[in-house]
Amino acid sequence: MKVSRELYDKFIQSSPQSSLYSSSWWLDIVTGGDWEVAALVNNDGIKAAIPYTIQRFKGGVTAMLPIPLSLYNGVLLRPCEGKYATRLSEQIELMSALIEMLPNVDYVRLKLHHSLQNWQPFFWKGFQQTTTYTYIIRDLSEESVWTGMRENIRREIKKAQRQLAVCDNLGMDAFFNVYAATFERQKMRVPYTLPFLKRLDEVCAQKGCKKLLFASDSQGNIHAAVYIVWDSHSAYYLMGGGDSELRTSGAHSLLMWEAIRHVSGFVEEFNFAGSMNQAIERFFRGFGAQQVPVIEVYKENNKYRIFRTLSSFLHGYGLLRQLYRCLK
Repeated sequence: MKVSRELYDKFIQSSPQSSLYSSSWWLDIVTGGDWEVAALVNNDGIKAAIPYTIQRFKGGVTAMLPIPLSLYNGVLLRPCEGKYATRLSEQIELMSALIEMLPNVDYVRLKLHHSLQNWQPFFWKGFQQTTTYTYIIRDLSEESVWTGMRENIRREIKKAQRQLAVCDNLGMDAFFNVYAATFERQKMRVPYTLPFLKRLDEVCAQKGCKKLLFASDSQGNIHAAVYIVWDSHSAYYLMGGGDSELRTSGAHSLLMWEAIRHVSGFVEEFNFAGSMNQAIERFFRGFGAQQVPVIEVYKENNKYRIFRTLSSFLHGYGLLRQLYRCLK
């Protein structure tokens, strides 16, 4: 059912699955205001909710895809109380009812908060599941973080401290140059535009929940940059990039260390926001962070299955045409 923003904002203040990514202001920015909420409501307020956005493709295909720049976009529940069996029963009841309230689209994919590991209600409704991982440091005391790192990360930080300076005042234009170059050197499309990131940065600055850090040398070369955001409980590594020709300077390790030190005074944990890329996973793991599973559930109908197959075929055909032109 339709719910007011005020009611939704009040609900997420107490939901154990709530995070920065479920905030209404965050959803406004990353979706351009094009988001809705499936919610179970009674006289006491919202019992459970899923914020979502729907994308529309050619042929009338509709999909509820993961929300941009968001680690989680899934079920939000009110706190469940009582003994374990009681809490689990309520969780299953709320999730089952909530699934029935999702809009009728051709494809659904949700990323559940890491505190929610029960996806059985989705299984019973015909969904499939995959597991990704994030990495979280839960003790942010400086001594604990430093001693928990792998030795190679500590060496990189010390090396970078001798050669580089860290600052936070170079702005989004400088950040975007580093960020975009990271994708371009891999011949990948840059996922977000500079105007979009500037709008995001402006709102995060107004909310007082972001830190942009750069590591540069005495010649003014930017070796790496990272963007950190946070809510009242956790800080998140949102995005970053580095100069491939300067990658041995240890800049990225230094910036992560400085970011963790910065947020340690006002959040309880640092969330690296995960990656299934092997090299990135190894880097995150090197900080001594705990591997934490993130459940993703998805469901597609025949219409979307055909759409996905055709899209893959056309993409492959396009690559073959490019190869043919190169060989001529």
